[in-house]
Amino acid sequence: MIVCQNCGSEGDQKYCPGCGQALQIERISINSLLHEVAHTFWHLEKGFLYTLKELAINPGTTQRKYLSGIRLRYQKTFPLFAI
Repeated sequence: MIVCQNCGSEGDQKYCPGCGQALQIERISINSLLHEVAHTFWHLEKGFLYTLKELAINPGTTQRKYLSGIRLRYQKTFPLFAI
């Protein structure tokens, strides 16, 4: 069983049964970062305004939460921060 970093639920599937976030969090690489920057330009996903507000108020906390696995609520923060 894997514990979800976002909501704390346990699951053995690909996605959390409680919140829907992926249970296996992938490392952020240069390749994935460049892909996400391009993706951010073309698609505005849910959480865009919330993420902008959080990055403006608490950029360090927002980045730490994202890196620790709490990602469901946020637009991908590193590409958005780069833009």
